[in-house]
Amino acid sequence: KVSDQELKKAKTLAMKSYVDSLVTTDGKARALAATEILTGSYENLYVDLEKYNKVTADDILSVAQKMLNTFQRSIVVLQPKTKAVM
Repeated sequence: KVSDQELKKAKTLAMKSYVDSLVTTDGKARALAATEILTGSYENLYVDLEKYNKVTADDILSVAQKMLNTFQRSIVVLQPKTKAVM
């Protein structure tokens, strides 16, 4: 699990980023539009901070166990092209 300190720091950074993005008129418009498109209602914008604050270490662990497993990954190996000999 993530520690309480790590969780608090992550929440603080997420909330700061969220609030900072709403400082400008452009930021507010983008947030309202994105929320409307993604959730179907711009009003959900007003409950996002509440949702962020409710996240627990157990929530993070549960999602990590579900999403970060060895059966759902891609391994990509990039190799440089060889130069043609003239």
